[in-house]
Amino acid sequence: MTGVQTCALPIYMYLVTADNRDYVIVEIKNLGLYPYFKKIYTGANYKTNLIKRIIFINKLKTTETVFVGDTSDEVRSGHRAGIRVVLISWGLQTKSCLKEAQADYLIDRISELKKIVK
Repeated sequence: MTGVQTCALPIYMYLVTADNRDYVIVEIKNLGLYPYFKKIYTGANYKTNLIKRIIFINKLKTTETVFVGDTSDEVRSGHRAGIRVVLISWGLQTKSCLKEAQADYLIDRISELKKIVK
């Protein structure tokens, strides 16, 4: 990925991950994505409540909010929070397992995300 292109509408990105903060910061800086995240939440093992809190605090509309993940647990977390879920096929679980998770979208390339958030 070479970076993020902006679009006409504001897109606010929050990173929610169970991963180590130092590791995550280094990775997203190396990818050139750090400036695009409004806030980064790490060490998040149970994501539903955190997602709900982010939506509430930032007055986001659930109809305009999308959670991008790579596991079937993240589908459940996003749906429990009342938002659409996009799964990426190159993450932790196999594509066949991800299909069974019943996400709203399953993408093979990050460029496919642009159509979803328009």
